[in-house]
Amino acid sequence: MRQIHKIFPLPEEAADSTATDEPRTPTVGSGFFVTQDIVLTSHQVVDGADSIRVRHGGETIVATVLSSDPRNGIALLALDETARLSTIIPFLFGNVGEAVEGSQTVFCGFISPTSSRLSVDEGIIKSLAGPNDDLTRFTISASIGPYATGGPLLDANNRVIGIAMPTDTTGVSPTQTAIRADLLASLLRVSDIRLSEPPETEDEPLDVALSAQMARSAVVLVEAK
Repeated sequence: MRQIHKIFPLPEEAADSTATDEPRTPTVGSGFFVTQDIVLTSHQVVDGADSIRVRHGGETIVATVLSSDPRNGIALLALDETARLSTIIPFLFGNVGEAVEGSQTVFCGFISPTSSRLSVDEGIIKSLAGPNDDLTRFTISASIGPYATGGPLLDANNRVIGIAMPTDTTGVSPTQTAIRADLLASLLRVSDIRLSEPPETEDEPLDVALSAQMARSAVVLVEAK
């Protein structure tokens, strides 16, 4: 049985030990495969959940929280060990240090909790910092809906450089934020997970159609109750 790790706990988590009988409000978001049986998603989507299911390619798979990082808002999910998904091609991770303002990006996530349709949105990195000069985030010009939280932000080589995070806004905003993918390193270390090293490639023109094709294999809908 895998052990659940939680790193960088928030102060209020340690202080609040009072049990509550209030039912948890179900949450839905996106995520993506980093290995054949590990999914990365948003901590906010799965925090406090008793039941987590991942939907991919018409299949629904039971998952559990393997590791979580509340401070940076990310979590790793382990799929049921009986699941065998032959169509999975996990995303590789890019060099976040090469990202600059104006870099082309593609964001992938789900648009509805009841739909199998992915949203693939082309944009740019508008800033290397988030609100209040938060250097853990990028500001991007891509519309990210609430069910797309936890989806991947890809560079022009279709490698992950960020993870979509919720942004507090009123109405619809074309500007959103993404957690820098290099912050995943500590979470992977405590989970003893090694990612495949990407091969050396030359930068190529952004191919959104190829990004969408890859996303259909690697991006999942995460349902938590």
